[in-house]
Amino acid sequence: MNPRLVGLAGPLQGNVYPLPQNEVSVGRESSNQLSISDATLSRRHCVFVPSQGGFQVRDLKSRNGTMVNGVPVDERQLEHGDQIWVGESAFVFLLDESENPQRSIVEFTETRDLGSLLLLRSDESYYLDLERVSAGPSVGRMARELNSLLKIASGIGGIRDRDSLQWQLLGFIFEIVPAERGAILLLDRGREYNSVAWDRVQGPTHPVRVSRTVVQRATTERAGVLVSDVVGDDSLSHTQSLRDVKVRSLLCVPLMVSEKVLGAIYLDTRNPAQQFDESHLQMMTAVAGIASLALDNVMHCERLVQENSELRAGTLLESEMFGHEKGAFTGATAQKKGKIEVAEGGTLFLDEVSELAIGLQAKLLRVLQEREFERVGGTRSIKLDVRVIAATNKNLPEEVKAGAFRGDLYYRLNVITVTLPSLRERREDIVALAEHFINKTSRRCNTRPKRLSTDAQNCLANYSWPGNVRELENAIERAMVLGSSDAIFPEDLPESIVESAPSVHHAAENYYQAIADFKRQLISRALQNAGGNYIAAAEALGVHPNSLLRLMRNLQIRAGQTA
Repeated sequence: MNPRLVGLAGPLQGNVYPLPQNEVSVGRESSNQLSISDATLSRRHCVFVPSQGGFQVRDLKSRNGTMVNGVPVDERQLEHGDQIWVGESAFVFLLDESENPQRSIVEFTETRDLGSLLLLRSDESYYLDLERVSAGPSVGRMARELNSLLKIASGIGGIRDRDSLQWQLLGFIFEIVPAERGAILLLDRGREYNSVAWDRVQGPTHPVRVSRTVVQRATTERAGVLVSDVVGDDSLSHTQSLRDVKVRSLLCVPLMVSEKVLGAIYLDTRNPAQQFDESHLQMMTAVAGIASLALDNVMHCERLVQENSELRAGTLLESEMFGHEKGAFTGATAQKKGKIEVAEGGTLFLDEVSELAIGLQAKLLRVLQEREFERVGGTRSIKLDVRVIAATNKNLPEEVKAGAFRGDLYYRLNVITVTLPSLRERREDIVALAEHFINKTSRRCNTRPKRLSTDAQNCLANYSWPGNVRELENAIERAMVLGSSDAIFPEDLPESIVESAPSVHHAAENYYQAIADFKRQLISRALQNAGGNYIAAAEALGVHPNSLLRLMRNLQIRAGQTA
């Protein structure tokens, strides 16, 4: 025997972990024998324990639970080929000397005639249409099935790794539908399928045969397909591909977002006592709706391409964004894909979008409206699927009024707007952000975090923060590096922050306020002696005029003010 875990999805995907003859704990803490960097894991999540010549898995009251073959377990004796889910990671438990499965195998077969089948579109599902609820099952069963759908939505909604999401989804499906084999098929750029598949009976190394005809019927008609009794259907019982694997019942539902087809979920069973019926098709249609949104989000999050519209000149920016053909301009010695084309299937982040030239704004509008573009020097339109996020520090409606930004582009971009208030508008967050930057700097510098003193908190809370959050982070980093004690005090902060602190009662008792008061008196007297001329006053004080202006601004001193 050779007991081991093989990573199917998650941070340890593709890795093989031999199980020794002693306990192996799993969790996100480094003290675990199998430590996994995954926020969805508990510190100590589960443990693998030698038992009965093999191993059992035991959940350690983890927050998100441990699942074996899609079923939540507290304790379970493992068999060869069992699939274990913990957080965003999926493993297969292998006991014999069989080859380690590196990827599930899907074999596509052809079915000439589908015979008698049931089609169900998403808008006909009583789980997805409140007006059809009365046509559903009994109240008790409906409540159980809605609870299962809620569990699936919460279980996969936060996953950001595509393979992890698909494995988790398969596990949930096996829990609610009596399928022996399943496959999740995702279209890659609208052509070939990338798949995750599982045979619960014959194990992970056994290929899963999928009827391409059934999948094409489901995705073309955008409807779930159910063949409840393959053997009893004369037209299907003679189909070689289905007869070879003794399929008794099969089900396939499309994965769609709006009108875009992402792929399909394919299930079948050889057990005559557990054939699929219309209730399973109804349930899987609802599951497909939930899964489609989660998969679409994951696919867009996988590829993020950024472009700063402010950093490049017009022609260079156009080439960087849209790419160019060979010979399009001097120096274009080869074809080059632009940022928009590279972001295909993902997300394009345009920073400082207000700085785009008017000509480029028109090309971007075409991308958003028609989902196509042309490279610089090209004549062929290229189709693409990309999500666009734009950011700016300017007021775009005012830019539109001034003629500096196209109104049609603004209204096309303005689908969901998130306004981020400046730091001075949310002073209640300043201390919390400061503590976050303290921890961040301490990790980067490998030092102990420092305490933020009350006086330092007051200085931070009363500063105007013209440089916003970046200025706060720089101030904290400076204090962490230059401070000599285990706490951050006002003297560790930049002078501009300390000097802007408001006056308090009993100023003489406050060291920092006393210094600020003395500076005010000294500068005011120098200005009075110089007749209000700040350049002459700076010369008398022995400081640069710019430094004096900064001090006057921080201390709120006007040129005509007397001491």
